[in-house]
Amino acid sequence: ESANALVEGKAAIVARINELLDRPTETAVMNPVISRKLVRAALDSGALTGFVSRNLGASVDDFPFPTLPELQSLAVALNPGLRAKATMAAVANTELELARKEHLPDIDVSLQYGQRSGFTRGADGNPTSRSDLISAVVSIPIPVQRKSKQDVDVAAARAISSGASNEERAAQNQIRSEVARIYSDVAHQRTLLALFVRSVIPQGRASTTSAMSNYQAGRGDLTSVLNAQATVFDLELAYQRALADFAEKVAELEAVSGKELIP
Repeated sequence: ESANALVEGKAAIVARINELLDRPTETAVMNPVISRKLVRAALDSGALTGFVSRNLGASVDDFPFPTLPELQSLAVALNPGLRAKATMAAVANTELELARKEHLPDIDVSLQYGQRSGFTRGADGNPTSRSDLISAVVSIPIPVQRKSKQDVDVAAARAISSGASNEERAAQNQIRSEVARIYSDVAHQRTLLALFVRSVIPQGRASTTSAMSNYQAGRGDLTSVLNAQATVFDLELAYQRALADFAEKVAELEAVSGKELIP
């Protein structure tokens, strides 16, 4: 039953991956491999350098990523969802400005040309043709009920603009909080990996070596050796899971910040 659950679970995950990649459900998916650069980011510096202090709960030193404020600024600037909300807020603000301009009088300036027929007598008494007329007309409408409608339109546009701006700020705060959460998870997983590499797994292997030596010298039994080897196996499996969790958290951090963090 357990093996069947793993097989069916894998099929569901493969289908989900193909859905995200816009591919047919039955498309084969290559086995995941954690890249060397990701392993280096997790272990090469922190696992070999040490911890920031000797206090219980201290994090691993020499964090390979930008600082939290830098990542939050990147996320606010590059996150596609935030950029879409910023565009919507800009559009709403433009519509508000247009609604406000509707209050300005719609001044109309026009020129009119008139051709006159007939004759008139000049100063010398001789008949002359009448000159054509060119007149300028300036019209300024006087709003009567229009102003009340304009006030309603401006109020509606202001509400939409304010709502869009509030949504943008809320989304920014949410992104900052999300970055902080994932950043903390990445630091935690990296510290856990350092503990596995520096302490837990070496101690487990030393216990296995000691149990084997005692068994060969006749001071121990085979059960102790097998138990020690099983413990090391469990520790190494937990290490691989922690490494996979670290890779997943880094991918989440890159997705929310909109930038590749491990070149």
